[in-house]
Amino acid sequence: MLYPMLMKPGFKEVTWGGAKLRTLYNKEIISDKTGESWEISCRTDLPSIIVNGEFAGQSFYDVYMKYSKEISGRENFEFPWLVKFLDAKEYLSVQVHPDDCYAISNGDGMGKTEMWYVVQCEEDSRLIAGFNRDMDKELMVKTACDGTIADYLNSEKVKAGDVFFIPPGTVHAIGAGIFILEIQQNSDATYRLFDWNRVDANGNSRELHVKKASDVSLLEKSQGLTKPLLLENGDLLLSECSYFKTVKRTVKEKSVIEKGMTALIVISGEGILGDLTLKPGDSVLIPYSAGNIELAGSLECVLVTLP
Repeated sequence: MLYPMLMKPGFKEVTWGGAKLRTLYNKEIISDKTGESWEISCRTDLPSIIVNGEFAGQSFYDVYMKYSKEISGRENFEFPWLVKFLDAKEYLSVQVHPDDCYAISNGDGMGKTEMWYVVQCEEDSRLIAGFNRDMDKELMVKTACDGTIADYLNSEKVKAGDVFFIPPGTVHAIGAGIFILEIQQNSDATYRLFDWNRVDANGNSRELHVKKASDVSLLEKSQGLTKPLLLENGDLLLSECSYFKTVKRTVKEKSVIEKGMTALIVISGEGILGDLTLKPGDSVLIPYSAGNIELAGSLECVLVTLP
């Protein structure tokens, strides 16, 4: 029987990143332009490191390769998720992700379905999800190339607790001043349409992928914000698809995490999970073989399970 594994994330420095991972969650970031914290990552390019227990100091990728059935509860099962915090001090590029079929056929790995939970944001911060009108492919390509695509994007003011589900094909961008928990397929397939005319220190623009983006983008007017559903047990269902089910749980004294591979991310408050003392910003992977396990304390957390 395996045990709940507290993860040490890997960090990414990016042009649009900030320092909220330090100020909000006291994480030891690599610079004041740290935009991504890969909290639960079963990838070779930036794996999470297990902090506690028998596997302390080992990468989650290496441990999962040895114990995938005990962790997932399934035979020959690839780890399905990548869990991140994103700190957008500036706008991210306008981008889109492919589905599995397109990604595989174009040598880009798996597709990318994702959801966003807004942890914290500045006043008047906005997110882009889809278009503000029905589009056609020719117009989308033209506006991406001439830099006017922002005029056609669905931009929504956000607040803490807002949820957006971003299926493949949804053109999107995270706005400035927003700190997000992102749950996504275990993939890094991204096609950029527009990067706000930014250049690096050498005057170079980032690579765009307009052809691939135009192949996969959904052109209908956006439906926008996702409304969480209150479940009978008091959880809020944030999103559910064929890759993950995500709920927000408020624990006031005690709660039971039922048997099943579960990612637990602490949004606020403190608690006890087995031998672990949890604090805001902690991320834990609970293996299937750990069985039911009690979570005690006063905290808000997001739980990710298989559907």
